[in-house]
Amino acid sequence: MTNEKGLLPDDVQLIDDIKSMTNSRRDFYKCAIVTSVYSKRDEIWKNIFTRITLSNEADFIPTKLDYSNCILNIISISVDDFLGLLSNLATNGSLNIKNLPEVEVDGKFNKFLYRSYLPSNTDWLKTEWPSNLYEFEIEQNSRGYFESGPLVSPQHPHFPDGDSAFKFITGLDNTNHFNGKILIFLPNYQIKINKLTISSGYIDLDITNNSMPQEELIGKLYYQKEGHIEVTDFSIDGDFEKIGIDFVPEFLSLYILKKSGEILDFKELHLKYPGKHSEDVIIEIKEDDIQEIIRQGENQSVEFKRQLNKDKKEFIESVVAFANTNGGIILLGVDDRANITGFDEDKIEETIVNSIRSRCDPFIEPKIEKMKIDEKPIIIVRIDEGNNKPYVLREKGVFVRNGSTDRIANRIELDEFYDERMKRTNRNTNRKLFGI
Repeated sequence: MTNEKGLLPDDVQLIDDIKSMTNSRRDFYKCAIVTSVYSKRDEIWKNIFTRITLSNEADFIPTKLDYSNCILNIISISVDDFLGLLSNLATNGSLNIKNLPEVEVDGKFNKFLYRSYLPSNTDWLKTEWPSNLYEFEIEQNSRGYFESGPLVSPQHPHFPDGDSAFKFITGLDNTNHFNGKILIFLPNYQIKINKLTISSGYIDLDITNNSMPQEELIGKLYYQKEGHIEVTDFSIDGDFEKIGIDFVPEFLSLYILKKSGEILDFKELHLKYPGKHSEDVIIEIKEDDIQEIIRQGENQSVEFKRQLNKDKKEFIESVVAFANTNGGIILLGVDDRANITGFDEDKIEETIVNSIRSRCDPFIEPKIEKMKIDEKPIIIVRIDEGNNKPYVLREKGVFVRNGSTDRIANRIELDEFYDERMKRTNRNTNRKLFGI
């Protein structure tokens, strides 16, 4: 709880730390982007959620959607105004954003976050750069809540419920997790990892370096597979680095830091190949990898097909099932007993794409590669987990992957698919219509 004048001493000290870090990164910060969701309870405005991100871009178009009992707001403020906002929070226990009502925010900072320094491209928080994160949690009696029912206004977009409005304005998915929070992001714009390409022989590292002298940087790598552990250091000599490794790992931890010890960016990846991974991670398939996959047999993310039947029904079922679940690969030219039989057909890429296009809704884009194993040609069809579920096999239904088999989705799974699709469609439509 706060005292009569504001926050507890520990939280005041934490705000001083935020100010100090902000000032140390002044050369990068041009403004602060503040996204807020307010609601009115008993004629008093309350904060449902606020996100503050220090930005390295100066140009920003504000948005304010003002309903009778709810305000959705995005605004940029100067760095000095951000520091003033922190001072007001520390002194008065209130949140004062310049185009919004001042609200009381009785609460405290969470000291036991899983991780207070986030890597670049943290998907669930929608962060592009590595960032320091500070989380202030508002007490129950001081936070706002959406009233039930739709948000409707002649001047503003319509939302069927508060959940949809929250996801639209914030871009965040888990409404309940963020209710009553003030999140403060201090991005580190010095350096970030854009992409990792992983093979059995190397890791390609794509980096953006804004200011760091190469002689001050060092890379650290840990990777393992089936109890085999490797550790190595690597240098940062430019925007692209190739790091030699002995195998495609099941787990990888890669850090870029200053030689003084300051962490700049990192990636920690659980890679159950060829399952789901983030968009900034690419896994390249080599012959040895395919041989190991074949040896392990069919599973949740691997399907064998000796040949394609004329109607290609079973093949398309697997394509749809992988897209609706966690992704996977289909190996053409391998039978159910993991025997490599070979597959050689002219214009196979065109055949596969046309078959998927004519049978699947929406279209599922495969990644197709040819390879020889034991001098026999096979076709590798990689299907990523889709972001537009559910995918439907026309005249058959919605398939999902269950172990090493494909099956029709049950009622609960279908409800989850369509519920998420409806919410996603509402968000995307409103963003296009209103340019937000």
